[in-house]
Amino acid sequence: MNEHTVLVVEDDEDISALLYYNLKNEGYNVLKAYDGEEAIRAIDTSSHLSLVLLDMMLPKIDGSDVLKHIRYEKGLKDLPVIIVSAKTDESDVVTALELGADDYLCKPFSSKILLVKVKSLIKKNKVFSNSVSDTKPEFTYKTLKVNTLKHECFIDGKEIYLTATEFNIITTLINAEGVTFTRPRIAELTKGNEFIATDRTVDVQIATLRKKLGKYANNIKTVWGVGYKWENEE
Repeated sequence: MNEHTVLVVEDDEDISALLYYNLKNEGYNVLKAYDGEEAIRAIDTSSHLSLVLLDMMLPKIDGSDVLKHIRYEKGLKDLPVIIVSAKTDESDVVTALELGADDYLCKPFSSKILLVKVKSLIKKNKVFSNSVSDTKPEFTYKTLKVNTLKHECFIDGKEIYLTATEFNIITTLINAEGVTFTRPRIAELTKGNEFIATDRTVDVQIATLRKKLGKYANNIKTVWGVGYKWENEE
């Protein structure tokens, strides 16, 4: 039996049943919520969630508010969240990622791709959380401080809330200061070899990370046609 529990937040009973069947078939423990209120109640009462599959258009409380509750009210920065939504506009994807989603899958979706994404995110998050990393335990640059063991980021003494993906990206870049990483390499290092990403997906993650870094946003340099790197500036 798989040790991991996935919360499926989906108001369409047929899609919920499909997700439940596929996840159970892979050995996951599965909890279900059919509206935003049920989702928040499950999040508040379950201390062992490994991942959330979240629809954006939900009864009672919208999916975006559920996501805000996870990231900001509960402060669950490390809990992977995959949006599974019928909203396919680029602006919807960008908004969800900016709110803290780790990935976005548009309906109709491939069950095989969804399961790969679930497995990859859970695996990467477990390794990151439970193992001693080869990266420096703490990074300090001017008033920016990143603690890789505690998964904390501070600017001017104020904590900056980063998703697991954003935190993995910044630690990857700062621990190889000056080294350029291609977009596929960033996706591989931060989400695992099985992560299916486009250049646009990585670009959006970098954009949201830069926004949160504020005055240190420009330390993440774009290497045109290649990827990104971190540079300390005098």
